[in-house]
Amino acid sequence: MNDVKQTSEVSQTSEVSSELAALKRALGMAQGFALYVARANTAALRRQIVADLRAGLARPLVELTLAWGEPPYEQIARVAQGAPPDAVISVDGLDVLAPSADPDWFLRQLNWRRAAYRRLARPLLLWVPEYLLRLMMEHAPDFFDWHSGFYEFVTPEPAWAETVQRVYAVGDVEQADLTLAEKRERIAMLRGLLDDYVGEEPEVRQARADLLGKLGILHHSLGEVTQAIKYHEQALEIAREIGDRRGEGNCLGNLGNAYAALGDVRRAIKYYEQALEIARQIGDQQGEETWLGNLGNAYRTMGEAARAIKCFEKVLVIDREIGDRRGEGADLNSLGLAYSNLGETMRAIEYYKQALAIAQETGDRRLEGNAQGNLGDAYRALGKIAQAIVFYTKALAMAQETGNQQSEESALGSLGNACRDQGNASRAIEYFEQMLAIARNIGDQRGEGYGLSNLGNAYSDLGEETQAIEFYEQALAIAREIGDRRLAGGTLVNLASTCRGLGEVMRAIECSEQALAIAREIGDQRMVSIALDNLGSAYRDLGNKARAIEYYDQALAIARQIGDRRLAGGTLVNLASTCRGLGEVMRAIECSEQALAIAREIGDRRNEATWSWNLGLLYEESDPARAAALMQVGVDYEREINHPDAQADAERVRSLLEKLEKSSQPASTD
Repeated sequence: MNDVKQTSEVSQTSEVSSELAALKRALGMAQGFALYVARANTAALRRQIVADLRAGLARPLVELTLAWGEPPYEQIARVAQGAPPDAVISVDGLDVLAPSADPDWFLRQLNWRRAAYRRLARPLLLWVPEYLLRLMMEHAPDFFDWHSGFYEFVTPEPAWAETVQRVYAVGDVEQADLTLAEKRERIAMLRGLLDDYVGEEPEVRQARADLLGKLGILHHSLGEVTQAIKYHEQALEIAREIGDRRGEGNCLGNLGNAYAALGDVRRAIKYYEQALEIARQIGDQQGEETWLGNLGNAYRTMGEAARAIKCFEKVLVIDREIGDRRGEGADLNSLGLAYSNLGETMRAIEYYKQALAIAQETGDRRLEGNAQGNLGDAYRALGKIAQAIVFYTKALAMAQETGNQQSEESALGSLGNACRDQGNASRAIEYFEQMLAIARNIGDQRGEGYGLSNLGNAYSDLGEETQAIEFYEQALAIAREIGDRRLAGGTLVNLASTCRGLGEVMRAIECSEQALAIAREIGDQRMVSIALDNLGSAYRDLGNKARAIEYYDQALAIARQIGDRRLAGGTLVNLASTCRGLGEVMRAIECSEQALAIAREIGDRRNEATWSWNLGLLYEESDPARAAALMQVGVDYEREINHPDAQADAERVRSLLEKLEKSSQPASTD
């Protein structure tokens, strides 16, 4: 009933009726191949007109909606082959194939294959929105010049209203979980609506700004952040021109989100501060808490956890004042993340548990899943891998239950890392492959990059360094394509470590230096420390231990400066190994004991076990009893997590104890 009503309303619009009659005549008279182009900005209008054509034509009409990923000609030819000889082929979805500002692939396909279209030997009706028509005329003129007729349909109220309803039916947060095809379709709808909003009236310009902002957020979710920035900048310009202060603040905040995604956190902070100032000026408490929270996340990303905590505490006060329990839960979750960065894992767990309780109380399933996942991270940091896996599994189940594919992707990645901790790289690969599949399904290029990098880590664990490097290089290519410098820097760090394993030390140094440059450029002090640590290890491999120690000392100073005790402990262990190689055994022991003390203070059982083992090796000659006791800590933990090295390491400790027992027995006399 609804479809019939819409079709009759289209026919009552004079402009549509006139163009529709002309198109019917042309299609009815067409012989052999003929190309007709029809401009209609919304999918709803196109569906209505095609229904009217089907009812009024004296020949068959076959509909085709193009799918993403396959060239248009192959899809059209396949449908034409199975259609009646006199059928008209109506083709929709061209706008889904070319939704961004870089449609070269799509347009090249049209131009390169134009001669092949003649072999279809039947009329072809292509539906395009305004923006795609302009691109086609500019970038594929040879193809467009073939058209036998061009028809323009102005969107009437019913079709326009249907499209607007579909656009606003999905929120900006929920659209992140749409599939890649759904996101492409949504972009096409938004672009079509944008072309329909023409005029200088304030309400029209306001609507355009809103649509531009939605396009920006959608492209951001696809990892097309540079394109997102262009849309947010256009929306910002309109908001300022019409005096929309709230809209101006939102655009500035969205620009901050985009630059943060690119790793340009300093620039993101400037945008967040501007958005925050506007929110305070106009008394927008919701905006104030949003941008304060994002500012805190930016500081946390830069390794400035103490500044992040101040932001999150201010947001918490606001949410408690206005009685926003869901917001309060999110704030507590953020505080947990910040304290985790400081190595205060037990305090972080307290915050996560409070956030989890509020999420369950308010029915906030997304926050509940996030808190479960963060609790998993915390227990993993404590070396309690089995407990971590329990929380990750709960987070995964919740994400699957609510259809939150981004959270599902994250939980799978966390489970993979936990399996790596257990020495089960093969199982980790299974999780990472599932993570990668979801990222590709929803068009999350950043997630795809991290999934590939994780696979590289797992294959490196298996000793398959060549395969690992292939994954790292794929991740690096994605990072550079989408301009994500943080992903690029992290991947370069992983690539450097694997190259060292292959003995390609000079390449490892090159990768570490590139990562260091990126980290300094984006202000990521934690990554700076890691890159310096990697450089120290590379120069140690070259035998230049003095230079290695210089890099380790720099890395250690930064780790201590930003309060990252876990990171400091790892560098102390590397420093100890290098000092031992120089014969500076006392300094090596001193560094190892400092690292072990850190692990015990922050409750990091995994590193406590590893670093106890390393310290035991240092005492193996001078104090075998102490060595055995320290190494046994490592063995006990390996047995607890079912690590494959547990048996071999236990044998080494047993052998050491046997030697100790023999040496303590009095010598026999004849």
